Amino acid sequence: MIKSYHYDQNKLTDEWCKKVADHVYFHGGCTNLLQNKNIKEIEEYSTGNIDMRPYMRQFKSINRRVNKLGNANNGMQETNKQEMEKINNSFIPLSLITVKLNSATHLVHKVPFDISVEALDSLADEKRERDINLLKNRDKIQAIAQDMADQLSQGDVDVGGTENSSMEFKKIPFDLDLDDPMELKIFKDIVYKLQPEASYETILKIIYDIKKIEGVDLLNVYDTFKWGVQTNITYNTSITGIPQTDYVYPGEVYAPKSNYNDFRDTSERYRKWAPTVSTLFNMFSNELGQESKLEDIINGEEGYCKSNGLEIIRNSDWNATSVELIQFFIISIDEISYMENKNGNKRFVDNDTPGSKKMYGQNTYTFYWLPKTKYFFGKEKLGWAYRKQGQEAFVNFPLDIYKSQKKSAVENCIGENKKAQIADIKLMFTILKSAPPGKYFDIKYIRKATESLLFEGKTQAEVMMDLIDVMVEDNTMIGDSEGMDGQNEGQFKPFQEIPGGLKSEINGYLSVMQQASANISRYTGINDELAGLSSNPDLLNGARKMNISYGMNAINYAYVARLVQYRNVFEIHSWYVKDAIEKGGIHRKTIESMIGQDRTKKIADIGTIKDHTFFVRVDLGMRQEEQQDLQQSLAIMEQKGQLSRMQRFIIDQTQNLKEASLLLASIEEKIKKKEEAKAQQAFVQAQQLQQQRNQGLQAAEQAKAEGKDKNVYVQGDVASKLMELANQLNLSEKQMEAVMKQKLQGERLNAGAVKQDRNIQTKKEQFEAQQMAPLV
Repeated sequence: MIKSYHYDQNKLTDEWCKKVADHVYFHGGCTNLLQNKNIKEIEEYSTGNIDMRPYMRQFKSINRRVNKLGNANNGMQETNKQEMEKINNSFIPLSLITVKLNSATHLVHKVPFDISVEALDSLADEKRERDINLLKNRDKIQAIAQDMADQLSQGDVDVGGTENSSMEFKKIPFDLDLDDPMELKIFKDIVYKLQPEASYETILKIIYDIKKIEGVDLLNVYDTFKWGVQTNITYNTSITGIPQTDYVYPGEVYAPKSNYNDFRDTSERYRKWAPTVSTLFNMFSNELGQESKLEDIINGEEGYCKSNGLEIIRNSDWNATSVELIQFFIISIDEISYMENKNGNKRFVDNDTPGSKKMYGQNTYTFYWLPKTKYFFGKEKLGWAYRKQGQEAFVNFPLDIYKSQKKSAVENCIGENKKAQIADIKLMFTILKSAPPGKYFDIKYIRKATESLLFEGKTQAEVMMDLIDVMVEDNTMIGDSEGMDGQNEGQFKPFQEIPGGLKSEINGYLSVMQQASANISRYTGINDELAGLSSNPDLLNGARKMNISYGMNAINYAYVARLVQYRNVFEIHSWYVKDAIEKGGIHRKTIESMIGQDRTKKIADIGTIKDHTFFVRVDLGMRQEEQQDLQQSLAIMEQKGQLSRMQRFIIDQTQNLKEASLLLASIEEKIKKKEEAKAQQAFVQAQQLQQQRNQGLQAAEQAKAEGKDKNVYVQGDVASKLMELANQLNLSEKQMEAVMKQKLQGERLNAGAVKQDRNIQTKKEQFEAQQMAPLV
């Protein structure tokens, strides 16, 4: 059932605020975000300041001693104080959660935000395409312009670079191929930025730094692990017009039950907190005017104290006394008037504009209330929170809520910490109360021995103690078995060991403590390697990969909660910045002075905001695991000479993992193309070389064949001439062959004789040389 106050035409009046407050506060069904949580116990175990009294009560004897000392507290003597201190020192808190909780908080918090602004309208697309086409065709345009300038004798001409980008490009950067769809996307998403986009990003990042939002973020991450829910509030400062984000303790926030983590299906929520009276006056000094009015609001007949049954608060106590203040946030349905032109475009107008049409929209209202009074302050309709076409899903509450887990990581760990605490106490008592190993002596066995060892000045008892000392200290047993022969003594033993020292139970206590620590690591997502408690640094990389790759532990929930919350925060910041720039005046001057004079030109560019539709995108930067993997890949490529120093610098400065991976993939793709081209060139050269080899082999074969043919021809020619000579001499074929053989043999004999003469001459010369050599 929709409440009637949603259709009220006179909203933000005291009467309307009273209706809303009565319904939401008394009948709206809002519950505290920390309802059903043991706040005291969670605080103790998350900080390590554990109350040890419940553990003392498990020991009845200690409990009686504590009660006895406590009853005598007024007149406690020094001995009682020492006894109580001794008991307290015996119960030392074992905080297994604190170190891992702090480690998990800082591990998540130090991952930076990556803020990017993108213009989504057609005008922005047109500007981008114009610059991209210029870069693609700039060389041609430059050549044509230079040719015309040469004809006119005007010297060198520079056609310039991109006109709409945040930095001017006169050539395609980083050797990107804009005809390749992948590299074109890299250029658009990473390298190229419109001037208004870059200006907007700069402003949001500077506000994040100046307003110290990282401190709010750290507290929110801590609350995610501690309570399983985080809250913050974003508002505009009236003096400067610069948005501010503050931390809100989840125990102050009340909201209806929701099926969503961010409570998007709820239409109201409120924050209950307790400022001092002086703080209340400072917050609403413009509305209160004088202190006399504040006096009437606090102590008047219908004031805060009388309405809540409290004693009056004197002026002198205003700095120290708190009052309860409730801030309401309501999504209400409004009747909106608009005019429609011939093209069907709508233009919002005042409700009483003649000829206007009506429609209903949702808007967010906020106001403060002193409970059970008629006083309301800070009544405001949030101008940026209305819903319109294309932004229906925008979360229009300045008080953001995100409940990541019904039971937080700390709550899951408390039971494990308790088991470890009990085991630790019992282990400590086992160590403190453990007796040393003992010995049992049968006096009957040594009684008679004392009679023969008696001497002057010592009794039998004293001699017996001397014997026992000898047994204990010197391990010498002295006894007398006379008279014991034949007696049936059963298991009679003159000497027997008594066990003592630490028993085997100590292993059980240590096992319980180790298992509890392992479970806490599993619940929080932080183990000893990540917390720096392990002596083996080689396990660190594997542990980080395990945390990012397996299972949804508390760290993953914290990353998601952080991302969702601050997308809402920066979206609200963007609306306030747009409003300040469009309004101009002191608010715009504040932004200009905040970002510096060197960027005022870009502020002028962003002044055309009415022409663009901006989308603020917030992503998380690279986590430690992702950074380490990326750095390893970069180091390998750098060693191979595949990565230049400039490329390495650009990738290192890119915090967004997706963008860094795209850049790296682009470089790898270029390397792959170069290697493929090189391989293709080598293949072509190999083909050409093989072709040349084949041609050479063919030529050699042809020459060899031609040589054989020529040799056959020569031989045939010689044979024919010999036959002609034999015919002239009237010799037969056999006679001619015999003549030829005889001639050949004679030539061989002559050659042998010449060779023999040469050898004889050589040996003669060697002999003469030896005869002429001097004697040594």
